[in-house]
Amino acid sequence: AGSLLKVGDLLRFTGRRQEALARYRRALEVVGGANAASRRVRRQKAAALERVGRSLLEGMDTPGALASLQAAIELYEALRREADEPALVHELTVAWAGLGPALLQVGRSRDAVEGCRRLMPAAEAAAAREPTNTQASRDLSVLLELQGNALRETADVDGALDAFRRALAVDERRARADAADSEAQRDVAVDLL
Repeated sequence: AGSLLKVGDLLRFTGRRQEALARYRRALEVVGGANAASRRVRRQKAAALERVGRSLLEGMDTPGALASLQAAIELYEALRREADEPALVHELTVAWAGLGPALLQVGRSRDAVEGCRRLMPAAEAAAAREPTNTQASRDLSVLLELQGNALRETADVDGALDAFRRALAVDERRARADAADSEAQRDVAVDLL
């Protein structure tokens, strides 16, 4: 399943979304026939569901994307309850970065806010635990940005401003820590828009 996901990622990156979606669905079939009790298999299933969901969202299939992304998040959250691995915070953030905008599209901004609130303590702890881990800091920034967008949709202007300002502060720290980090520089520029 892992190789199918990698091939799908490359196809999606090159704009071949339908072919990528077929690989992701095949990965789901492969893990569906594997030992469902295996932590590795459940993690691969969550990754495949997340990628299917993002591909469906890109193809404007919001209901399908919502179902797939929610299933991925449920699996990741169950895995995290079993063992709090830092990598799961990243994987959850990636899944929420897909689900959050989909929820906003269908008017479920309060659900997006609640999801961010549930994941925020883990993202903050991961970034604080490893201040030099740029991925943990970026995950926190992404989550704060999503929270700001969701709060704006609920008309909580003060909450949205706070989330956006916190995201900017995280990204500015990343940019100062490594002036050659073009992703951090771009994130600061996007935050300022």
